[in-house]
Amino acid sequence: MTMIRLEGVSKRYGAVVALDKSDLAVDKGEFVTLLGSSGSGKTTLLNVIAGMIAPTTGRVLVDGEDITSLPPNRRNLGMVFQNYALLPHMTIFENIAFPLRIRGVSNAEIRKRVMDVLDIIRLPQIAQRKPRELSGGQQQRVSLARCIVYNPSLILMDEPLGALDRRLREQMQVEIKKIQTESGITMLYVTHDQEEALSMSDRIVLMDNGKILQIGSPSDLYFRPKSLFAATFLGMSNILRGRFTTASGGGICLPGGEEIRLSSETPMTGEIGCAMVRPENVKLAGPDAQPNTNEVVGELVMSVMLGGITNHHVELADGTRLIAQEQTRIDRAPPLRGERIRLRWEASDTIGLPE
Repeated sequence: MTMIRLEGVSKRYGAVVALDKSDLAVDKGEFVTLLGSSGSGKTTLLNVIAGMIAPTTGRVLVDGEDITSLPPNRRNLGMVFQNYALLPHMTIFENIAFPLRIRGVSNAEIRKRVMDVLDIIRLPQIAQRKPRELSGGQQQRVSLARCIVYNPSLILMDEPLGALDRRLREQMQVEIKKIQTESGITMLYVTHDQEEALSMSDRIVLMDNGKILQIGSPSDLYFRPKSLFAATFLGMSNILRGRFTTASGGGICLPGGEEIRLSSETPMTGEIGCAMVRPENVKLAGPDAQPNTNEVVGELVMSVMLGGITNHHVELADGTRLIAQEQTRIDRAPPLRGERIRLRWEASDTIGLPE
């Protein structure tokens, strides 16, 4: 069931297009992430849904009701910000109770609801503390609880973990997703962090220059990007440029003459293009050829050990650099810088994209 729908929503500031004719549908109970770099339009889109910004064109519907002209306080939406927005002079209990009090909820019902959401965020023991007594992660959970407590149709989260250090941010990603799954509430989440989007989302909405470029599951966007931007923005990628060819069932011919086979599902969309393969699919190869694989030879520039994995950076004759990723091994010596290296990967892991 569709919870929220955007139809042809755009936002212009004079000649500047902040949001360009965007369509989006979010189902009830979904966790959907708006992903993009600064200036991509993701926060503008969120603010249009929240009612903070009026769209230039288009409609916003929640549960089938057109709310485009409704003020923010009548939209029954919750918002969680990076700065928590907790009231420092109030206890945690009163902070969470605040939206219920302004809605005229009885004291008995307030106590029940507040204690229920404190249980949901697994912090029942902090009810009488002040915000300054909590860690950043705890404050963010309280901020989320304050939204959940009045049962909004949708929770909007704008870069909520941006102020946290890496370890705490990763812990909070798990916590927020767990709370969302257990509560069944619909969430629309804004971030520029690709790993955050991949780890938390049911679906990702990839944006750039005010446009929605691709919508899909994390695996769809990661393994089946539809554009060069999507391939390079979401995770590490190897890009080989050349000309599309119909030889061998479809492929791309590199400047050095090597032919790279593409996956069967890849459309041929023009003469000039590129092939994309993820580093984890590229392996250091022996001399024996294998069917349905791609092979190139280059010179090892460097090997970078990142704990359990090692990235081997290899430069081809035309200057193209590829990364082969493998598990770090201590039972054998790594290849030496300057050594000639043969790389191999499956044709089925190779996506053809327009330049």
